[in-house]
Amino acid sequence: MAVPDPVSEALERLQRSLRDESVEVSPADAVLNFAVPEDLAGPEAQTLFLGEVEASDFRAAVATIAVDLRFEYMTRRVAGHPLRDALVRFACICEKDRESDHVSSFFSEHMRPPEERTCFIGVEYLRVSEVIELLGLRLLPVDHPDVPERSGFFSLGAQVGAVAAVPSEGTHLGLMKDRAAAVAERELRVLRLSLRGNRYLNPHQLRFRLAENYSFGGPAAAGFETSESARWELTLDEELIELAKDQPLKVLAVPPENDLRECASRAMGWIEDAMIEGDRLKSLLYLFFALEAMLGVKSENEKGLGLAFRRALLSFATKEHFADPDRAYRLYGEVRSAAVHGGATPHVSKKTQQVLLWDVREALIEYMELAEQHNFLTRKALLRHLRQLPDRKKLAHWLLERDPKSWRTYLEKIEVL
Repeated sequence: MAVPDPVSEALERLQRSLRDESVEVSPADAVLNFAVPEDLAGPEAQTLFLGEVEASDFRAAVATIAVDLRFEYMTRRVAGHPLRDALVRFACICEKDRESDHVSSFFSEHMRPPEERTCFIGVEYLRVSEVIELLGLRLLPVDHPDVPERSGFFSLGAQVGAVAAVPSEGTHLGLMKDRAAAVAERELRVLRLSLRGNRYLNPHQLRFRLAENYSFGGPAAAGFETSESARWELTLDEELIELAKDQPLKVLAVPPENDLRECASRAMGWIEDAMIEGDRLKSLLYLFFALEAMLGVKSENEKGLGLAFRRALLSFATKEHFADPDRAYRLYGEVRSAAVHGGATPHVSKKTQQVLLWDVREALIEYMELAEQHNFLTRKALLRHLRQLPDRKKLAHWLLERDPKSWRTYLEKIEVL
């Protein structure tokens, strides 16, 4: 019995919903809308309007195709959004020609057979003198004949003493490299912890890591990706010096003299760790540690909701607008709680990490501004002030309008409604 193809099923479902004559979508009812490609457009067909069902099927098709190796090359932006644009075109053709099956045409035009290749990635601070296959990882000496020739993108510095050779499959070299690097990182992690069983090894010897460049063989198949833990030089000029002098955080440059500043100093340390940590998941955890140092309540059961609510109140108390509490609450549950309780954690995008980093840094600034404004000396006094803000009700009603399922029970419990 043939195994159903997920991409075919997703495209067929989208094709059916687009041809469902029982549902007419007006511009006012549209959930998604896209410009019709020029060669398919007409006087009365300038915009593609998708209703709730069609939009749901469209998004499902995007998600299904994006994780299929045969189409992954379409998910990386070079110009525009190749995958989305291809599906918009598919949807327009389905609506224009309602008799033909366009799924097979989509496959013919866009499917590429996955390619199997070996990704070579340098390993810094680890040296081998012969080929070693250990824990599923194949390590080559830097002068091994299988190692690709050096090029502009693939150079092995003096600190590289081994090259990991990792099989990978796909249709986009960048994504294939990401998967190969993830495999190598996992195997190196096992190796580090396993070698720690030797008490005579210095822990500094177990800090070997993957280099930033890679090759699939040949200059045209090599690449370079700056590590997120990389350090770049910064020159302080007059403008930057004045910026540092003007920040409310300058009061934390001296030893803390009261409870509130001690909490703020701890939060500042966690934020700094988040800024220089290359692992985005760890960076997010540090950011939540910082928020909890400022606004956390140990006895609270719904810690994520409470933290997000007080973060929003802090913004309103200093700037008279709410910082988005949904982002902090969602990430607290999906990332922080899952991580510390041993659950599976989602992929953390660079944008997600950067947005939360900026918001938590702003929270620390607002924390210090509020403390100075009211001369608070303890964290407890500041939290009491937030609990007594008259605008708590305004925030509570706004949250209920957006997401009553998540917030009602908590807001009733703290008697803010």
